[in-house]
Amino acid sequence: MVLAYSGITFTTPGKPVEFLGMHFETTVSHFIPPVVGAFALVGGIVLLVVNPRRVAAINADLTARGLLLREGTLVDATLIAAPPSTKNREKKRDPEMHQTRKGNQWYFGMKAHIGADRDSKLVHTVVVTAAHVADVTKTAERLHGQEKQVHADAGDTGVEKRAEIVALGRAIDWQIAGKRGQIKAMAEGPDKETHKALEKAKASVRALVEHPFHLLKNIFRHRKVRYRGLAKNGHQLYTLFGLANVIIGARQATA
Repeated sequence: MVLAYSGITFTTPGKPVEFLGMHFETTVSHFIPPVVGAFALVGGIVLLVVNPRRVAAINADLTARGLLLREGTLVDATLIAAPPSTKNREKKRDPEMHQTRKGNQWYFGMKAHIGADRDSKLVHTVVVTAAHVADVTKTAERLHGQEKQVHADAGDTGVEKRAEIVALGRAIDWQIAGKRGQIKAMAEGPDKETHKALEKAKASVRALVEHPFHLLKNIFRHRKVRYRGLAKNGHQLYTLFGLANVIIGARQATA
């Protein structure tokens, strides 16, 4: 409640300053003014700290207040690094973390899969796994059950054919990014230009899911795990995405 009455203040890195041959790092403070009403609008999202199972009740409240429109869902995932060193008491890595390759680089850690509202950018679902778990295997778990359209990147290609999606028995408009190699291989001409324009339009919508990730990693500085195991780190991610929703909701309410 203190946040509601006194506002929210957070800092981001500023431009470095050179003075008398010395280098100084600076920070920029950002302040969200007191938003008692906005805090109420986000429907007690910070209850995620106490129990992630209350997500459904919170989402229902957000929907009633007009913040979660439920027409569309954006799904994506981000990697959270874990210490790869074995210089610890157990002399081994965290067994619940795993390594994976993204592009030409290898990562070790966990993955946060999220489902966010297409229109408000509020996160309604968080699923945590080891880093090597494919995004497409967790798509069904990131849906709230009422969306008519889902936006996802090329990693979810073919998701509509998966058994757990077919079992939903619902008609969903899947807006999946096309694979760059296939588009590049197309013959030059009107068809390729039309296809590229369509992919650009889909990408502009899909990019909105990066806003919660920006708050998580750049504002809250959560780029590495703080604990061993998925359970504790998962609870922390629920907390941080809940706070991200507070900031997103406050900005919308005061816009």
